[in-house]
Amino acid sequence: MLAPVLLLLAGCASQVKVDSEFASGVPRSGGFSNVLVVAVSPDLNLRCAFEQSLVSQLRSDTVTATSSCAVTDHSEPLSRELVEKAVAQVGADAVIASTLVSRSSTVAEGATGADSRGGAYYKVTDIGYAGVYWGGNIYPAYGIPVVYAELEVADSVFTVQGTARLATSVFETSDATLVYMMDTRGKKLESRSDALALITPAIADRLRRDGIVR
Repeated sequence: MLAPVLLLLAGCASQVKVDSEFASGVPRSGGFSNVLVVAVSPDLNLRCAFEQSLVSQLRSDTVTATSSCAVTDHSEPLSRELVEKAVAQVGADAVIASTLVSRSSTVAEGATGADSRGGAYYKVTDIGYAGVYWGGNIYPAYGIPVVYAELEVADSVFTVQGTARLATSVFETSDATLVYMMDTRGKKLESRSDALALITPAIADRLRRDGIVR
């Protein structure tokens, strides 16, 4: 059974690619131990599902991870102030914020078992002096689009043979300094649950390998 298992793992790895980089001029810490996970999305269900999935991948004997959904008022819009309240509440030393940058899908007519529900997400287009530019993306404080953003509404979310690209940024909470950036691309994602099961472990693994979390 070992060979089939290895082939399965290799197949999963080939569906997700991750690039990462430390912010220049920022001293590296010994790794964060208490992180707040934020998914920047106007879709509360998608936001909470992504956060909970990533939190489950990050938690360990040395890392405490908390979903922003678990400690914020869902009736309030996601904002820097809301994130800062959550940071103070849990005593987080870092915020890990992920934004869906782009998405595409090929829908099979009459397909079953696929997640074909509609969805929405923020695509940051410009943030002026308030953001940090890296890899073609703008990173505002805690990843929250506070100046300009497009509300993208799609017909389907992570449908059959879908692709997704996520920008993840890590901020130190003492002064909201951007310390690390990650670009994650997934392909052949057959459902929302499939996407979460493949993408969040890849993000967590890279955060550990790069020493961002302990």
